[in-house]
Amino acid sequence: MDVNQAGTLNLAGFVRSTAGRIGSVTDIRGGAAVAGPVAVPNAYVNTAIPTDPSVSAADFFDDAISFFAGLERVFVLWAPLSDSSFAAEAARRNLVPDKEPSPAMVVSMPTKAQSGLRCRLVDDDESAAIFGDLCERGYEKPGMAWLMAHQQGYSAPDTYWHIAFDGDVPVSAACGYLSGETGASTPSQLQPSSAGAGLPRW
Repeated sequence: MDVNQAGTLNLAGFVRSTAGRIGSVTDIRGGAAVAGPVAVPNAYVNTAIPTDPSVSAADFFDDAISFFAGLERVFVLWAPLSDSSFAAEAARRNLVPDKEPSPAMVVSMPTKAQSGLRCRLVDDDESAAIFGDLCERGYEKPGMAWLMAHQQGYSAPDTYWHIAFDGDVPVSAACGYLSGETGASTPSQLQPSSAGAGLPRW
Protein backbone atom coordinates (compact mmCIF):
# COMPACT_ATOMS: atom_id res chain seq x y z
CA MET A 1 0.00 0.00 0.00
CA ASP A 2 1.24 3.48 -0.85
CA VAL A 3 0.67 5.17 2.51
CA ASN A 4 0.94 8.69 1.07
CA GLN A 5 -1.67 8.02 -1.61
CA ALA A 6 -3.96 6.23 0.86
CA GLY A 7 -3.66 9.23 3.16
CA THR A 8 -4.72 11.73 0.51
CA LEU A 9 -7.62 9.51 -0.61
CA ASN A 10 -8.82 9.33 2.98
CA LEU A 11 -8.32 13.05 3.54
CA ALA A 12 -10.32 13.86 0.40
CA GLY A 13 -13.14 11.58 1.54
CA PHE A 14 -13.14 13.12 5.01
CA VAL A 15 -13.29 16.72 3.72
CA ARG A 16 -16.03 15.79 1.22
CA SER A 17 -18.11 14.28 4.02
CA THR A 18 -17.73 17.22 6.40
CA ALA A 19 -17.24 20.64 4.79
CA GLY A 20 -18.45 19.41 1.40
CA ARG A 21 -21.72 18.10 2.79
CA ILE A 22 -23.13 21.61 3.10
CA GLY A 23 -20.76 23.19 0.59
CA SER A 24 -19.80 22.38 -2.99
CA VAL A 25 -17.68 19.45 -4.18
CA THR A 26 -16.31 18.67 -7.62
CA ASP A 27 -13.95 16.10 -9.11
CA ILE A 28 -11.05 17.75 -10.88
CA ARG A 29 -8.24 16.25 -12.91
CA GLY A 30 -6.04 14.44 -10.42
CA GLY A 31 -8.10 15.06 -7.32
CA ALA A 32 -11.04 16.70 -5.61
CA ALA A 33 -11.97 20.30 -4.81
CA VAL A 34 -14.18 21.15 -1.83
CA ALA A 35 -15.68 24.56 -1.12
CA GLY A 36 -17.12 24.62 2.38
CA PRO A 37 -20.01 26.66 3.77
CA VAL A 38 -17.91 29.74 4.59
CA ALA A 39 -15.30 31.65 2.58
CA VAL A 40 -12.18 31.15 4.69
CA PRO A 41 -8.83 29.84 3.41
CA ASN A 42 -8.65 26.60 5.35
CA ALA A 43 -7.14 23.27 4.30
CA TYR A 44 -10.14 21.33 5.65
CA VAL A 45 -12.90 23.67 4.40
CA ASN A 46 -11.83 25.27 1.11
CA THR A 47 -9.27 22.99 -0.42
CA ALA A 48 -8.04 20.98 -3.39
CA ILE A 49 -6.55 17.56 -2.65
CA PRO A 50 -4.56 15.47 -5.17
CA THR A 51 -5.60 11.82 -5.25
CA ASP A 52 -4.26 10.54 -8.60
CA PRO A 53 -0.46 10.74 -8.99
CA SER A 54 -0.68 9.90 -12.70
CA VAL A 55 -2.18 13.34 -13.47
CA SER A 56 0.22 16.23 -13.99
CA ALA A 57 0.59 18.93 -11.37
CA ALA A 58 -0.23 21.56 -14.02
CA ASP A 59 -3.60 19.96 -14.83
CA PHE A 60 -4.47 19.59 -11.15
CA PHE A 61 -3.56 23.23 -10.42
CA ASP A 62 -5.47 24.50 -13.50
CA ASP A 63 -8.69 22.75 -12.50
CA ALA A 64 -8.45 23.71 -8.84
CA ILE A 65 -7.81 27.38 -9.64
CA SER A 66 -10.63 27.42 -12.18
CA PHE A 67 -13.12 25.93 -9.70
CA PHE A 68 -12.34 28.36 -6.90
CA ALA A 69 -12.00 31.35 -9.24
CA GLY A 70 -15.59 30.69 -10.31
CA LEU A 71 -16.61 30.98 -6.67
CA GLU A 72 -14.34 34.02 -6.11
CA ARG A 73 -12.83 32.23 -3.14
CA VAL A 74 -9.36 31.82 -1.67
CA PHE A 75 -8.38 28.20 -1.05
CA VAL A 76 -5.61 25.88 0.10
CA LEU A 77 -4.07 23.40 -2.30
CA TRP A 78 -2.40 20.27 -0.90
CA ALA A 79 0.85 19.28 -2.64
CA PRO A 80 2.80 16.06 -2.02
CA LEU A 81 6.36 16.84 -0.96
CA SER A 82 7.49 13.57 -2.54
CA ASP A 83 6.63 14.92 -6.02
CA SER A 84 8.93 17.79 -6.98
CA SER A 85 6.72 18.73 -9.93
CA PHE A 86 4.09 20.08 -7.50
CA ALA A 87 6.60 22.34 -5.77
CA ALA A 88 7.94 23.52 -9.13
CA GLU A 89 4.42 24.22 -10.42
CA ALA A 90 3.52 26.15 -7.27
CA ALA A 91 6.69 28.25 -7.58
CA ARG A 92 5.98 28.91 -11.27
CA ARG A 93 2.55 30.27 -10.33
CA ASN A 94 3.93 32.36 -7.43
CA LEU A 95 1.73 30.57 -4.90
CA VAL A 96 2.33 31.17 -1.20
CA PRO A 97 3.70 28.00 0.49
CA ASP A 98 2.43 26.74 3.83
CA LYS A 99 4.60 24.04 5.38
CA GLU A 100 1.85 22.57 7.60
CA PRO A 101 1.91 18.79 7.02
CA SER A 102 -1.25 16.89 6.25
CA PRO A 103 -2.38 14.16 8.64
CA ALA A 104 -1.36 10.72 7.42
CA MET A 105 -4.98 9.54 7.83
CA VAL A 106 -3.69 5.96 7.82
CA VAL A 107 -3.50 3.71 10.88
CA SER A 108 -0.10 2.05 11.14
CA MET A 109 -0.60 0.37 14.50
CA PRO A 110 -3.45 -0.18 16.98
CA THR A 111 -4.07 2.65 19.42
CA LYS A 112 -3.79 1.65 23.07
CA ALA A 113 -6.47 2.89 25.44
CA GLN A 114 -5.33 5.09 28.30
CA SER A 115 -6.59 4.06 31.72
CA GLY A 116 -8.60 6.60 33.68
CA LEU A 117 -10.18 8.19 30.63
CA ARG A 118 -13.73 7.79 29.38
CA CYS A 119 -15.04 8.72 25.94
CA ARG A 120 -18.26 10.33 24.80
CA LEU A 121 -19.67 10.45 21.28
CA VAL A 122 -20.38 13.97 20.05
CA ASP A 123 -24.11 13.85 19.34
CA ASP A 124 -25.59 17.24 20.28
CA ASP A 125 -24.80 20.96 20.28
CA GLU A 126 -23.35 20.91 23.80
CA SER A 127 -20.85 18.14 23.13
CA ALA A 128 -20.03 19.68 19.73
CA ALA A 129 -19.14 22.94 21.50
CA ILE A 130 -16.81 21.08 23.87
CA PHE A 131 -15.18 19.28 20.93
CA GLY A 132 -14.72 22.56 19.05
CA ASP A 133 -13.19 24.27 22.07
CA LEU A 134 -10.68 21.44 22.56
CA CYS A 135 -9.66 21.61 18.89
CA GLU A 136 -9.41 25.40 18.89
CA ARG A 137 -7.11 25.40 21.92
CA GLY A 138 -5.13 22.40 20.69
CA TYR A 139 -4.53 23.84 17.23
CA GLU A 140 -4.18 27.35 18.70
CA LYS A 141 -6.45 28.74 15.96
CA PRO A 142 -9.09 31.22 17.17
CA GLY A 143 -12.43 30.82 15.42
CA MET A 144 -12.02 27.11 14.77
CA ALA A 145 -14.75 26.15 17.24
CA TRP A 146 -17.24 28.43 15.48
CA LEU A 147 -16.21 27.07 12.09
CA MET A 148 -16.71 23.46 13.17
CA ALA A 149 -20.12 24.24 14.64
CA HIS A 150 -21.14 26.18 11.53
CA GLN A 151 -20.35 23.29 9.17
CA GLN A 152 -22.12 20.84 11.51
CA GLY A 153 -19.30 18.34 11.16
CA TYR A 154 -20.44 16.08 13.98
CA SER A 155 -23.61 15.19 12.07
CA ALA A 156 -21.79 14.43 8.80
CA PRO A 157 -22.43 10.92 7.44
CA ASP A 158 -19.85 8.20 8.10
CA THR A 159 -18.04 10.48 10.56
CA TYR A 160 -17.72 9.90 14.30
CA TRP A 161 -16.43 12.50 16.75
CA HIS A 162 -15.37 11.62 20.30
CA ILE A 163 -14.29 13.52 23.40
CA ALA A 164 -12.05 11.99 26.09
CA PHE A 165 -12.76 13.01 29.68
CA ASP A 166 -10.54 12.73 32.72
CA GLY A 167 -13.27 12.62 35.36
CA ASP A 168 -15.58 15.46 34.35
CA VAL A 169 -12.88 17.44 32.56
CA PRO A 170 -12.70 17.22 28.73
CA VAL A 171 -9.05 16.70 27.85
CA SER A 172 -8.80 15.44 24.28
CA ALA A 173 -10.71 14.74 21.08
CA ALA A 174 -10.60 12.52 18.01
CA CYS A 175 -12.51 11.91 14.81
CA GLY A 176 -13.00 8.71 12.83
CA TYR A 177 -14.26 8.45 9.27
CA LEU A 178 -15.24 5.42 7.19
CA SER A 179 -17.05 5.38 3.86
CA GLY A 180 -16.81 2.88 1.03
CA GLU A 181 -13.15 2.06 0.48
CA THR A 182 -11.78 5.03 2.38
CA GLY A 183 -11.36 5.53 6.10
CA ALA A 184 -9.38 7.78 8.35
CA SER A 185 -8.78 8.82 11.91
CA THR A 186 -7.42 11.97 13.46
CA PRO A 187 -6.58 10.93 17.02
CA SER A 188 -5.40 13.43 19.57
CA GLN A 189 -2.68 12.89 22.11
CA LEU A 190 -2.90 14.12 25.65
CA GLN A 191 -0.33 16.90 26.03
CA PRO A 192 -0.40 18.68 29.41
CA SER A 193 0.10 22.42 29.16
CA SER A 194 2.17 24.40 31.65
CA ALA A 195 -1.04 25.04 33.57
CA GLY A 196 -1.69 21.32 33.79
CA ALA A 197 -4.75 21.21 31.53
CA GLY A 198 -4.78 18.56 28.83
CA LEU A 199 -4.98 19.84 25.25
CA PRO A 200 -5.28 17.84 22.05
CA ARG A 201 -2.41 17.69 19.57
CA TRP A 202 -3.57 16.19 16.31
